[in-house]
Amino acid sequence: MYKFEWTKSKKELDEWDSFLQATPRGHYLQVSHWLTSYTRYGFGYELLTVRDSDGNLVAGLGVVISKVAMFKGYCCPCGPVIADGYEEVLNDILEAFKQRAIEKKAIFCQVNMPLFTDPGTALIQHGLSVDTSALSALRGAYEGDKARGISSINGFRSVLIRYDQEGEPYDYVYGSFNKNTKRNVKKASKNGLELKFATTPEKVEETYHLLEHNGETQGYSVRAWEDFKDTLLGMMEKGMCMMPYCEFEGKMLGALIIFNVGKRLTYVSGGTIREERDLKVGHFLHNEMLKLSIEKGYRFYDISVGGSPGVTRFKEGFNGRHVAFYEPRYWVLSPLLFKAYDKALPYFKRHKVLVSKALKLFR
Repeated sequence: MYKFEWTKSKKELDEWDSFLQATPRGHYLQVSHWLTSYTRYGFGYELLTVRDSDGNLVAGLGVVISKVAMFKGYCCPCGPVIADGYEEVLNDILEAFKQRAIEKKAIFCQVNMPLFTDPGTALIQHGLSVDTSALSALRGAYEGDKARGISSINGFRSVLIRYDQEGEPYDYVYGSFNKNTKRNVKKASKNGLELKFATTPEKVEETYHLLEHNGETQGYSVRAWEDFKDTLLGMMEKGMCMMPYCEFEGKMLGALIIFNVGKRLTYVSGGTIREERDLKVGHFLHNEMLKLSIEKGYRFYDISVGGSPGVTRFKEGFNGRHVAFYEPRYWVLSPLLFKAYDKALPYFKRHKVLVSKALKLFR
């Protein structure tokens, strides 16, 4: 017998975050600080907890409630998260999710489940392994991503770490790099670069501004510091986030945002300052995060899915392999309004910066 409860209480959100850190299936998109960050845009959030007969938290699902004009969406990014051995609750969770979306008067609801397309992946313990054909809750669901303004993820880009090979784990990891990456990692190690971590609010802000500057110069958008600072600092306080940066002769030249959730390190964002001399700062930082992953005994480093073709080639150089999830599933709850929303999606996508500013203004 399981107990299902919808909540927004701080006590249970904190318990949920601890659960996400303890299980390999945890994902940063489900962390309470990430969910609540959407309130900056006028969105809502809530959490479904599932407890066993002894009151232990065994599963759950964090939801973001989006609203653009008359269009309300009810979306779960990368969930549910279910403890090993409790997969039987998945169908009931999905049914509760759909019913709650109806109660909230959403025009559609969407769930981005951590289900691997390859059931034989070495990372299977980091996702759900279930037969979706046996899930009656999925009847009537469509495949595709209809959520705009809400992050979703299509799996991991994993750099595997092996502890069962001859020699040190790092030797195995380094040996899996391509020739160009090996050469650049070696160059970086000889350039006098220094790894540091931003630990004070002031240093975190300074480091984040480097990422904002990099986004501006490279032509991609980054959440404004004011919108994201509470998320970063809150996750840091719980040991779920770190911001490593690289210094050369006292100058900060590059930085990363790394999340420590689900028994792995995940690269979320990064940037470097372009110098006349290429010191291979990006190679240095990611190589150091691989070493840190080994220190923590993790099975892989998630160098993350997404990015331009050039960024993808950079990640592939570290032997970052894409381990994909199935497409999100969504249910249409108000056909007429959803049809209008679906036609407006290309506009939302083309003008996402303008839309986000408007949402903040009118929230």
